[in-house]
Amino acid sequence: MNKLLTIAIPTFNRSELLNKQLAWLAEVVKRFESDCEIFISNNCSTNNTHEVIKNCQETLSNIKLKYNRNSQDARLIKIFLIACKQRQANLALA
Repeated sequence: MNKLLTIAIPTFNRSELLNKQLAWLAEVVKRFESDCEIFISNNCSTNNTHEVIKNCQETLSNIKLKYNRNSQDARLIKIFLIACKQRQANLALA
């Protein structure tokens, strides 16, 4: 089923900011979780980004959350293109 909105979030060693962003998004999309998806593209982070995402998957259990970890450094445009290819919505925000 196509989603109404895909939110693409590229990240690199910003686990604290990512955690705050995902908490904010959980509040913002409360009434239309089934119409949203979040795609997080992790650009080889060396901090606890993976753990933040794992914890947020429980908090955002009503929202389709996709996660990709690049095995090597990718430029922002490449991360955005990866997110666009993964989306299932008609509209993507990055």
